[in-house]
Amino acid sequence: MLKTNYSLTKLLSFLLLFVCSLSFAQENEEMKTYSFSELIQMIENEPDTLFQLKNAIILNDPIKDKEYFIDPQRMYDAVVSRKTDYSGIKKAINKHLILENVNFEDREGFLFFKEPTPMFANILFNKSVQLKNVYGIKFINCQFDEKVSYRIDTNFSKTTKSLIFADNAFRKSFRFFSWQEIDDVHEEQQVVIIGNKFVVSKELTTLISFNQNIVYNVTISENKFYGSGESGIIVSEPKNLEIHKNVFAATSTYISISITDDTPKQFMFSENSFRTSVDFYINNLSPSFQIDWDQFSGKINAFDGVHLQRNEHLKEMTLEEALELKGNNQGLNDLYRSNFRVENDIAYKAEMAIRGEFFRFFKDNFDKESANAVYIELKDLETQRLKYKHNESPSFDGYFKWKINQFLKVFSDYGTNPAKSIMFSIYVIFIFGAFYLFFPNSWDSHGKNRIMHRYSFFMKYMVKDAGIHEVYLEEKQQEFDEYREFGRVIDESKNKVPRFFTSTSLLLLRWAKSGSVVSAFLLKRIDVMKGKWAELTKGRRIWKSILLIVIFTIAVIYDIFIKMLNALMLSINTFTTLGFGEIPIRGLPRYLAIMQGFIGWFLLTIFSVSLISQLME
Repeated sequence: MLKTNYSLTKLLSFLLLFVCSLSFAQENEEMKTYSFSELIQMIENEPDTLFQLKNAIILNDPIKDKEYFIDPQRMYDAVVSRKTDYSGIKKAINKHLILENVNFEDREGFLFFKEPTPMFANILFNKSVQLKNVYGIKFINCQFDEKVSYRIDTNFSKTTKSLIFADNAFRKSFRFFSWQEIDDVHEEQQVVIIGNKFVVSKELTTLISFNQNIVYNVTISENKFYGSGESGIIVSEPKNLEIHKNVFAATSTYISISITDDTPKQFMFSENSFRTSVDFYINNLSPSFQIDWDQFSGKINAFDGVHLQRNEHLKEMTLEEALELKGNNQGLNDLYRSNFRVENDIAYKAEMAIRGEFFRFFKDNFDKESANAVYIELKDLETQRLKYKHNESPSFDGYFKWKINQFLKVFSDYGTNPAKSIMFSIYVIFIFGAFYLFFPNSWDSHGKNRIMHRYSFFMKYMVKDAGIHEVYLEEKQQEFDEYREFGRVIDESKNKVPRFFTSTSLLLLRWAKSGSVVSAFLLKRIDVMKGKWAELTKGRRIWKSILLIVIFTIAVIYDIFIKMLNALMLSINTFTTLGFGEIPIRGLPRYLAIMQGFIGWFLLTIFSVSLISQLME
């Protein structure tokens, strides 16, 4: 009896499979064909507010579809060259559209069109649009006032099929799904989403999500996402993927790209603009990829860390609070960046991991500038973490690590910018040099008396009946007495010592006197008074006074410059060598000089390590 029941069950199963296969065959045979213009006419003639079409093939009829044809060059310019400007809505469709298992004729792909092709262009869709397993459909410069969804869950088609959404406006939401994995993917199959404007409402989400095992080439380029809701791109196992020049300005943006060990043929993620932070995930980056770090501009969040934060918050909330939380993406983002990603261990590790992935990628590509930028973000996050851990459990070790990280950021961007450390050292040298300027040191023999001596010299010149060069030589009298004494010794030594000594000593004497002699000669040439100032007439006193004040000012400026130069050289010497073991200054500045020497040793050591690190890389 049991055996009979088993046989009966097996027979019924076979019959059921046979009937299903027959019905499936009938369904395939019942695929109806329409021209593009017939499809439009059917939609317009539908008496209900809903138009639904299943299991159909839309053929290109050169005669019937002429109104909807776009020639290959205009198509190429619009989608690839981005030259053609489609403007103006020509037709409005006031029906909810549901298309399922509808194939639009497209045997060559849009890049290889040889004949004009019909498509939806310049059309206003007032109602929702739902597409499922629709292939070869194209929308250019259309406006969608309600929700739009596109879903693929069957074979994309063995013949070339392209999906195009170009220069459209989506006013509610746009959801694109393709996650069915298949084995046979045509290399000319492509999805192009380019130049569209997506308005992301607070209640809805704009999402482009697909597994690229179902379609080979995907281009998401020059689109704008903005509004108070969420926009996202989720890609698994990309083959040829380009996400390029998009503007993400919605309140919340998330992008997840899961890459298997099989390297994609081409992957480009570049020149995108993020107006707010982006929740990002990517793995298995290959050096052959093209990715720009500048596009993130410090706005990247770890995708896993953000969702961990939301889950943690949801555990402690009521349904009403959770719904309110969903609408406050900006507040959640601020909370995550300021606190959660630093305080939560898992979120912190996720943040470090995503940056580490990019750091290795840019180093493998020898993109040193981008690698350094990523490293700086890594260390900034580490500094925030050290501050949090020190505040939680204060200790000298934790405090030192935190502060040394802060210092390294200011001094050399964590060792990535040796030039910045040089500028910082120059600031230290000038600050200490300005302080030394007001204190005497052994390097400045005249010190503060230099300007007093200059006043004395000019007053002597104006009260004496002598030229300025004569006053100068008078002040140099002691020096010239020494020269005369040395000359007398030379004269007395003639014929008493070898001629070598007298000859060379005469050359030395002339060289020693030359500086003073040349100075006296020049002063004689610029003598503007030649007499006592008090004996001048009133008219001559005015312009003579002007000339004297100008000369005096130049002389004082020179004195100040020399004094500043001495203070600067003292500061440089102290910063680099601590005065060769001797500190040429007294009083309080002596202790400051010791402090500067220590700072110089510390900064120059870090500079050396930073420079060597950059050279080694």
